[in-house]
Amino acid sequence: MSQQGIHTWDIVIEYFQCPRCGYILESRERYEYRLGKYQKSIECERCHHEFVVTKQTQPSFGPLLGEPSPHEMEWNKDK
Repeated sequence: MSQQGIHTWDIVIEYFQCPRCGYILESRERYEYRLGKYQKSIECERCHHEFVVTKQTQPSFGPLLGEPSPHEMEWNKDK
């Protein structure tokens, strides 16, 4: 969840459940790019179990610079 506000940086707040004890954890850390995946290590505050969370992403090869431009026309659109 990214917060909107007047600050100049994104505040990232995510919640995870410890796989060992079920405690709900709040994480404000960003994912790190490791071996082709975005991951972050989390330690449970209650049972001190360490686990790794991997962010699900779609591989894409988009524009190298800037945002993609909108379609100018639909070629397969039936009239």
